Amino acid sequence: MHINKNFRKLVLFLSITFFGSLSLFGQISHSLSLTGKTLETQAITGENGNVYSKITLGDLTKNRQVAAPELPVKYIKLIIPKDQKPVSFNVSPGASQLVNLSSPIYPVQSDDNPWDKEPKPSFVSTDKELEASTSPYPQTMVRLVNDGFIDGSNHIITLEIMPFQYYASANKLLYYNSLNITVNTVSHTYNVITPNKRTKINQTKIDNEIAELVDNPTDISFYQSKAKSLNTTTSVSKVANVVPTLFFEYVIITTNTCKPYFNDFVNWKRKKGYDIGIVTVDEIYSNYPDGDLISGIDDEAGSIREYLKDSYEYGGTIFALLVLVQRKKE
Repeated sequence: MHINKNFRKLVLFLSITFFGSLSLFGQISHSLSLTGKTLETQAITGENGNVYSKITLGDLTKNRQVAAPELPVKYIKLIIPKDQKPVSFNVSPGASQLVNLSSPIYPVQSDDNPWDKEPKPSFVSTDKELEASTSPYPQTMVRLVNDGFIDGSNHIITLEIMPFQYYASANKLLYYNSLNITVNTVSHTYNVITPNKRTKINQTKIDNEIAELVDNPTDISFYQSKAKSLNTTTSVSKVANVVPTLFFEYVIITTNTCKPYFNDFVNWKRKKGYDIGIVTVDEIYSNYPDGDLISGIDDEAGSIREYLKDSYEYGGTIFALLVLVQRKKE
């Protein structure tokens, strides 16, 4: 069968465009259920003498946008692909519950720091534009509050979810006890340092930490990035060999004088399966004479920071114990 050349070119172009888009764009879905949490309203009097409705939803915390209606929020953490950046969110709410309020919702107040000698902040009334608006608050029920990494390239984002729509001008509140959230992402390169080596005992600790942290644990196997496993009898320091300085997953940084006092502790930890060792400040200063190359601060503290950066990257350092003796002023 004869196929037109132009048709074949078109098919090839569409195929490249389609498969290329899979790496450029992505979506992560998550379902949130608040079933079992009781929505309650309480009438309170503000410092300005006005009566407000105080809204609570189980043990949920409150939003912190000063002068906005104070509403419960739910924070969730999701693991997502390491090379994807969240750019927008789609929300499909479940069934709604309508609450007719007898008074406006209490406005968020500025934090009062009990340790601050400054006078207590003055009472803040509800934002006038928001109060008169016919559009619901919040305009979007999902907001990105943190985008970071754990143990190198395990990409964790934190979302603030407000399962409400408040119509201030009508004094009506819609509450949704379930939401389907879609995180839309685009391809992005992050400048992160990933450890190259990790002993099995500490990899297990990292695995458990991530599993307890995120709200989508079933996605961990798809998105988690692990360092190469080492046998617990093989010292990380013997594998790295990037610089003469030793690297360990558990490093004790101290002086030559204090070093002997940690021998029993190191031996005990090694019997428990830890890759642990002692590095003296003299060793660090000798191998890192230029200080912190990121900040450009050339001092002894900068040398230790630069060592710890390399130790994490090449030795998989998780724990660092610094025991230094302050020098006497001459």
